[in-house]
Amino acid sequence: MKSIPVDPFFSYASQFTLESVLFHITQIAFNLFNNTDDEQSRFSDYQNYTVTINGHQRKYRVRLVQTWLIDCLYHVICFGKEGKRVISRDETLYLIHLFCNYQNVKPKPYNRDNFLELLLYVNGFGGEQFKFENLHNFIDGFSRENYILNTISRKKHPKNNSGIEFEQEFLSYTGLSPLAYSSMLFWIFTCFATNGSRLRIDNIKIPQFELSGIEAIIEKYSCTLEEIQKSSLQRQILYKQPIIKLNGYYIASNPFLMIALFANSNYWVMRDKYLHTNNNKQKFVNVFGCYFELYFEEILENCLPAGSFKNIPEGNGKRADWLIRLNDTTFLIEQKSSLSMLGIKQSEPDIALLKKHIVKNWGEAVEQLDSTEKALEISNAIKIVLVYENYYLGGCFELLFEVKPELQKINNQRFWFVNIDEFEMMMITYKHNPELFFEIVQEKLALDLSETEAGQDLTALLSKRGVFKNEYLDEFGISNQFYQISDFLHKTRINRVSPA
Repeated sequence: MKSIPVDPFFSYASQFTLESVLFHITQIAFNLFNNTDDEQSRFSDYQNYTVTINGHQRKYRVRLVQTWLIDCLYHVICFGKEGKRVISRDETLYLIHLFCNYQNVKPKPYNRDNFLELLLYVNGFGGEQFKFENLHNFIDGFSRENYILNTISRKKHPKNNSGIEFEQEFLSYTGLSPLAYSSMLFWIFTCFATNGSRLRIDNIKIPQFELSGIEAIIEKYSCTLEEIQKSSLQRQILYKQPIIKLNGYYIASNPFLMIALFANSNYWVMRDKYLHTNNNKQKFVNVFGCYFELYFEEILENCLPAGSFKNIPEGNGKRADWLIRLNDTTFLIEQKSSLSMLGIKQSEPDIALLKKHIVKNWGEAVEQLDSTEKALEISNAIKIVLVYENYYLGGCFELLFEVKPELQKINNQRFWFVNIDEFEMMMITYKHNPELFFEIVQEKLALDLSETEAGQDLTALLSKRGVFKNEYLDEFGISNQFYQISDFLHKTRINRVSPA
């Protein structure tokens, strides 16, 4: 039988030591992240290089994209074969060039004859790229999530009877307060960012922290090459454990993966605690859904006139969560706090998992909104599926009606897909400029009725009208959750206690 030729990307990679390849790919990623104040250039840029191929010196230009660098790193590790040469920076850029070529020819995880699967694939990986393109996505997400966990969780409210004492349970489980834990993770990220992506524990000098505490945290979020190669999570193991252990070094796989780890660490610590140590494995996830509802109510109280909104009581049949009336416009809102599985959120998303997520979460929300509109005898409400995670682009929502075509009969082009970041920006716009708010609403309605793709992206419509930043988080002090990190690092020595 004729053997299948090895792609030039893999044959070129196999000439070099794996350690040198990983070091240079990750260093290129951190250099890209560090060497500019431009958000877009942190994510993607072009670089020139010179390399000798078959005795001839050649000059090339390669596009560097952070998500592609993660993919390149993962494929090199999984290939596993290495040579004895230490790769240079320019040779690494050529290797990345070869990987880009390989991406164009390798088999795709969707049926090329199925246009719907192609659209799902594009929207699946587009979410990761969108998130990486704006560093504020992570900072705002950290601030909001920790405000919910630290402040909303303690709010006195009839619905807040979870029985979870967040800060106390976190301290007992990890030996650190949530603030100390987040501060330590952020400090670890800055250590990698200033040391070229590679560290040895015995070279770390930290006046604020005990070295044993730092080592324990780094170890928790580290994995070996063998663990990466065998993981059922495939490439997404680097979201859970973005630090690679190799030959006495810790190598941070990508700056954005380190930031993502920091941004959501407290949530995942608590989720893992209940997953592994409690009979009620879904308790924390369910409780967080309640916290999210209380947080949403606080947004309404902060931005809207009294009496303009109400929580819809549960009744016979499916009901949405909220009703808002502003002037002659009615909004029905169904909140969804569930997070996508890691298999979806990557450059090659699992199409089957993505379909399942869309139908289960968005499909159920659409049915609840439709039945609520009918039960309350409301005409032409704007029906909003409000999601907690800032991942999917608005255009992805329209695919729901293709994945589950029976929903087409209730699709009157007045369903909106809105993430919490967009909703906060809309509400603070209403608070300070109601006229602009209604202009955005009317433009989106017109675009949706014309079935123009531009109407599906609320972020783009906000930007078009000059709303670029989430001022809600600043005005109501939620951004202080992030600023506390720098204060903590300057003022406090972490005192570690023994975990329970």
